Amino acid sequence: MKRQEKAQVVDFLHASMKQNQASFLINFKGLTVKQMQLLRQEVRTTGGLLKVAKARLIKRAVVGIDGADSLHAYLKDQIGIVFASEEFSNVAKALYGFSKKNESCQLVAALLEKKVFDKNAVMRIAQLPTKEVLIAQLCGALQGPGRNLASVFHIMIVRMLFVLKQVAEKEEVN
Repeated sequence: MKRQEKAQVVDFLHASMKQNQASFLINFKGLTVKQMQLLRQEVRTTGGLLKVAKARLIKRAVVGIDGADSLHAYLKDQIGIVFASEEFSNVAKALYGFSKKNESCQLVAALLEKKVFDKNAVMRIAQLPTKEVLIAQLCGALQGPGRNLASVFHIMIVRMLFVLKQVAEKEEVN
C-alpha cells in the first residue's frame, strides 16, 4: 500500500470514528472469507459498517478523537472496526451473536459516546433489551402506580355504593 493510500485510509477511519455514534473493535483472526462475508452482511443489516485496516493505521486514525486515546492498548493482531451510525445496541447485538457462533471472531473494545468500553462491558450492552422494549418497560412501570390508585378508588366507590344500598334496603324494611 502506498503512502497516499495509507493517508486516505487513516483519514476515512478518523472521519468515520468522529461521525458515528459508536466504533467497535473486533479481532477476526482465524475467520474464513465466507465467515467475513457473513459478518459484513450481518453488520450491514443492523446499520453498521465493517472496515479492516492495519493496527498501525488505526492507531494513527484515533489521534485527536475525544476519549479514543485509551484504544491504543486494544490495537493488536488483526483488528477490524465496525462503525455504528444508527442504533449502536443493534450492532453490538449482531457482533455478540456472531462471536458466539464463531469463536474466531471476538469483541475487543468499543468507543461509545467518547468513552472506551472493554469486551465485558460491550457484551453487557449487547445483552440489554432494545430501546423500544426499554421504553415500553418504563411506560409500564410509570403506569403501574396510577393504575393501582385508580383501582383503589374504584373499590372504595363500589364499597360505598354497597353500603348505601344496604342502608336503603334497611330503611325500606323499617
